[in-house]
Amino acid sequence: MNKQILRLAIPNIITNITVPLLGMVDTAIVGHLDCGDGIDYIGAIAVGTMIFNIIYWNFGFLRMGTSGFTAQAYGAKDKEEQANILLRACFIAIVAALLLIIFQKPIGLLSMMLIEDKNSVGALALSYFSIRIWAAPATLSMYALKGWLIGMQDSKNPMWISIIINILNIIFSFVLVFYFDMSIKGVALGTVIAQYGGLITTLLILRKKYKEISKYFNVKKALSLEKMKKFLVTLSIVMALGFSANAQSDGFFSYSTGDENRTDLGTMPTLPGRNMTTDQSAAPLGSGLLILAGLGVAYAARRKNS
Repeated sequence: MNKQILRLAIPNIITNITVPLLGMVDTAIVGHLDCGDGIDYIGAIAVGTMIFNIIYWNFGFLRMGTSGFTAQAYGAKDKEEQANILLRACFIAIVAALLLIIFQKPIGLLSMMLIEDKNSVGALALSYFSIRIWAAPATLSMYALKGWLIGMQDSKNPMWISIIINILNIIFSFVLVFYFDMSIKGVALGTVIAQYGGLITTLLILRKKYKEISKYFNVKKALSLEKMKKFLVTLSIVMALGFSANAQSDGFFSYSTGDENRTDLGTMPTLPGRNMTTDQSAAPLGSGLLILAGLGVAYAARRKNS
């Protein structure tokens, strides 16, 4: 049992470690630009990355909820339900991504209202945001696909996918910035290419390792109103639990005006969970309760079936 837990946990830990690397790589690349606006680029990347971290953090439920449903279907050896869950999760991811793209202008403008725009940080951040937002379909689809893979007790492939995305991001961002002189637009475009490269890799893995699942695809049944309603209600509960757990800490919605964040770039809101001076016990507690609740539901369902 311990070996099985470690087999699933260690790749997940490595995957989570790679999450902030996209923003770190982007910041490192623009920090080496040989121009007087280098500091503005760094500020713009920081703001742009913060916006996407907040947006995508709110879609974390898509991966967690998908994992739970898939794990139940995997335990029951119900391949038809496994296939249907994959279709539902991807459908929700694509719809959500399209909505983000459609409403990208108001989202960007609202985000800019949260910072004190000095120099050209705001304009550069909007430029970065307007390009990287087109990676939303790939990013959210991978949330669903990775969640499905983890539910199928496969945590190694999501780890390799995350590593590939970061390698692609480094290569393309570097080439576009330093060889094509695209500056901050090259960094954003490199991230977009990397995300779609990760999505293609994920689809190839699914086709190779889970080809038999495709025989059970039934779009009409998977997207039926009754099934979608149950799926969406559960995902909403997962999102609400995670959101409330983090909101309990003062660090989630904090608008820092302290000296540590006041520079010539203006005043910027802190990232969720980054205010380390507050009590951060709520988030781990909320995550733990969420996992226990999921295990309890799965155990109850198994007892009922048996």
